[in-house]
Amino acid sequence: MVAVARMAFRPVNGGPAAKITLKMNCCKTKRTSFRNLIWIIDICFNILYIHASMLIFVMILIELFCIVSPLDSIFQIL
Repeated sequence: MVAVARMAFRPVNGGPAAKITLKMNCCKTKRTSFRNLIWIIDICFNILYIHASMLIFVMILIELFCIVSPLDSIFQIL
């Protein structure tokens, strides 16, 4: 479920962090500290994407629950 939500909210080209890491791999720099920093940025972007998609998923569930519960009480009255 997280992977599906991540695919839905992640851009088609992989996002800005993926572009940065791709550029770093093409340059093949020897500075490992800078490369590690790019990897940390990429991991942070991935965590942010997952949190945003899960937050939207939870909001959709709450809205569905708010729509369904009044209908359920109406059906119980009828």
